[in-house]
Amino acid sequence: MAAIEWTDDMSVSIPEIDAEHKRLIKMFNNLDEAVRSGRGKGAVGNILAELLIYASVHFKHEETMMLEANYEGFSEHLQLHGKFVETTSRMKSDYDSGREGVCEEALAFLSDWMVNHMMIEDKKYAAHLAPTA
Repeated sequence: MAAIEWTDDMSVSIPEIDAEHKRLIKMFNNLDEAVRSGRGKGAVGNILAELLIYASVHFKHEETMMLEANYEGFSEHLQLHGKFVETTSRMKSDYDSGREGVCEEALAFLSDWMVNHMMIEDKKYAAHLAPTA
């Protein structure tokens, strides 16, 4: 059973962004499964690294779309993306250094992000882009 299941409520009605969001959710679910099954430090660390890389690619795509559409909330959204990268990078470093409890902290942060950011923040820009999308 996946930790996060994609639902139509998560859709931003931009097919390529929805596909990217689904991929991010799949990565999160892989991380959740790796942590819960105790697959080992290498597996969890690799998934966190992959998630950070893909999230950066995804954010760049979103940011380009927002800029092209002159989205008025761009700077606030950019800050949210920066906070995600900063927080997730710190958790990855903490994990690599062996800090206790970081897996649970990372799963809680990422779970909240995957659902709430997509369903609230991303829908704001998607609504702005809808007439041109």
